[in-house]
Amino acid sequence: GAPLSATTDTDGDGIPDYVEAQTFTDPFNAATPFSGVTTVRSLQADYEATGGDCVTLNGYQWVDVVDLSGNVVFSINPFGNNLGSTCWGVRVLSGQANVRNSTTIYYLNRNWYIEPTTQPTTNVYVRLYALDQEVTDLTNRVNTDEGESFSTTDILNGMVILKVNGDTELDPLVTGGGSTDETPTVVDFSVATADAFVLELSSFSTLDPHVDTSSPLPIELISFEASNNENGVLLEWNTATELNNDFFTLERSFDGETFTAIAEIDGAGNSSDPLSYEFLDRNVQEGIYFYRLKQTDFDGQFSYSETIAISHSGSTIATELAVYPNPVNGESFFVSTESLEHGINFEVSIHDLMGRQLKAQLMKRELNNVLQIDVADIENGVYIIRVRSENGTQESRFVIDK
Repeated sequence: GAPLSATTDTDGDGIPDYVEAQTFTDPFNAATPFSGVTTVRSLQADYEATGGDCVTLNGYQWVDVVDLSGNVVFSINPFGNNLGSTCWGVRVLSGQANVRNSTTIYYLNRNWYIEPTTQPTTNVYVRLYALDQEVTDLTNRVNTDEGESFSTTDILNGMVILKVNGDTELDPLVTGGGSTDETPTVVDFSVATADAFVLELSSFSTLDPHVDTSSPLPIELISFEASNNENGVLLEWNTATELNNDFFTLERSFDGETFTAIAEIDGAGNSSDPLSYEFLDRNVQEGIYFYRLKQTDFDGQFSYSETIAISHSGSTIATELAVYPNPVNGESFFVSTESLEHGINFEVSIHDLMGRQLKAQLMKRELNNVLQIDVADIENGVYIIRVRSENGTQESRFVIDK
């Protein structure tokens, strides 16, 4: 990457590059993994950079560390540390049969060591690159040996990186000094048919990605699908198990690159039972839409699902409900249910603009076709009221301004 100082702002978003590096703010850090190199080393062999082949690392720049053929192996931002001449090594294997394991711990077919002249005094940032096929090989080996049915997304969500201090051994089954498990942010980079494991490290040594099948994976996602219906795009997903799952964020994109959050749905925390979720995206018109799930743990760690796409035709804006007064300036407001059949059961609910449900009530359409909705406990803001019955769903946006 180009040299950066403490005041540069490469992406022009008003946030200095060094702040983005420190906070994993996109696009400087995770969402822009490459500065021109778009191929990841794939040769099945050990490769070690020693002596004059070592790279000098200092300053605030991202440096793409490459092999002699120009294929990227990892990227590093010293974040102001002078690491000096930094030597490194990588081992690349291929195939399900070559996946190394020790009882229930299974290692990715790629691991590294990084050996600077001077260890950092503050945290530095690293992206370790691995090919999608290596993740597939690891997934297949785990499923074959353990009788599981994990997807590659499940394996990526459960990936941790063993860091063995003071070691430059490329065999992850050989341990040296004290070790720690580092949890990476995993980012998919389709341009290189690869994934990046983004880490914040305070020291360097060997780095060995692995999963431990004796520890439940955070989320075992069975499916994530999109389908069209008369009211919009229906997003449905199912989990087999959940561990420390705080919430899901549904994100939508028009181009498959830039995503915007459209809803937040609470997770189950911990569950060993299959669970189903759904969300109806009504704010769609004719065109192609891309969706992905972001899953966030209670400790703030997060991961993404695979991106799915759907072609939608025709306007699907729901028939609006009559709400009055709007803005709401008191502790309640009124909604007309005139369009509902007499005697039909329905649910009325209020949501914020992130899709979070604030209150809901099951009701039956009586002769009176006007509902009075209490909002005394809801703060000022913009909200959506939704009425759902067997005949469809209606909704309307309203403002509370007490």
